[in-house]
Amino acid sequence: MLVAQINEFERYHSALTLESLRREMEYQMGRETDIEQEVSFISKVMNTRKQAE
Repeated sequence: MLVAQINEFERYHSALTLESLRREMEYQMGRETDIEQEVSFISKVMNTRKQAE
């Protein structure tokens, strides 16, 4: 009985760990996308300024 409870706990803990890793990865990927968009926008602004000069 105790072994079954330990196994169940280990499965539950593994699932939580995987879920938290998945969420962290999604968050980091989202931040990278945001940063890429900001860099792209800044580049466009800089190019527009150069063309205006």
